[in-house]
Amino acid sequence: MEYSLDFNLYILSLDCKLDTKMHKTNHLRYFVFNSLRSLVLVGDSGERDPEIYGNVTRMYPKRVRRIFIRAVKGEKDNDERFIKAFKDIPREKWLIFTDPVRDLPKDLDVIPTSGTSKSTTKKPKPKG
Repeated sequence: MEYSLDFNLYILSLDCKLDTKMHKTNHLRYFVFNSLRSLVLVGDSGERDPEIYGNVTRMYPKRVRRIFIRAVKGEKDNDERFIKAFKDIPREKWLIFTDPVRDLPKDLDVIPTSGTSKSTTKKPKPKG
């Protein structure tokens, strides 16, 4: 399976001052409609990334592989904001992190252990 990790998406979104939420959503929808790849969304908690990524994932659940949000204000993964932003999205699909080297999985098929940002449980590979 191929994955797209596109840091340019966030950089492009910084230029839009009027409606950042709609701007980012439109960029993500562009990738959904113009690619067959699964998306890995990477953002931070500084503005609206959790809410935007949560909405896009609910609209296109099969296209978004994982969501990684860097906690820039010391938030925890059980913060009410994240619970609300990722409502109805399986917990193993999103991860809140502070240190990318320590917290992010080296393998996207590794699911984080409940209650921690450490990744230890291996997801079963599909048969076929």
